[in-house]
Amino acid sequence: MPAISWSDIYLTGIPDIDRDHEKIFSLVNKLHDSFEAGSADDEVDTAIIQLVDYVNDHFAREESLLASIHYINLKPHATAHTSLTAQMNSYAENYKTNPETFDMDDFIGFLVKWLQTHILIEDMAYLNSVRQLTIRV
Repeated sequence: MPAISWSDIYLTGIPDIDRDHEKIFSLVNKLHDSFEAGSADDEVDTAIIQLVDYVNDHFAREESLLASIHYINLKPHATAHTSLTAQMNSYAENYKTNPETFDMDDFIGFLVKWLQTHILIEDMAYLNSVRQLTIRV
C-alpha cells in the first residue's frame, strides 16, 4: 500500500510543477516500499538521497517560476522550502548514522503531511498570480 496516493486534488494546472509533485509522491512511495521490504541500509539511504535531491531540484524550479512572475509571497514560500530541506537533511543524516533505530514511520508521516499541506495550501496560493500572468501574455 502506498504511503501517499497521487490524486487530481494536487493538480496545480502547471504541467512542470504537477509532474514534479507526482514524481515526489512516487519517490516517497519508493522510499517507503524499500524500507518496508527490508532493503539493505545502503538502498534505503540511496532512496532518501534521491528524494532529497529531487525535492531540492523541484524547489529551485518552482522558486524560479515564482520569481519570474514576481510572486509577492516568494520569500515566505522559499523559507518553507528551506525549512523542509533542513528537516529532510536531518532525517537523512539520522538514518545514515543510526539506520537500526531510525523511525521511518515518523519520516514518512512527516513527508506525507508536509506534501499535502504545502501543495494544497501554499502552492495553490500562487495559482492566481500564475493565471493572471498567463492571461496578460
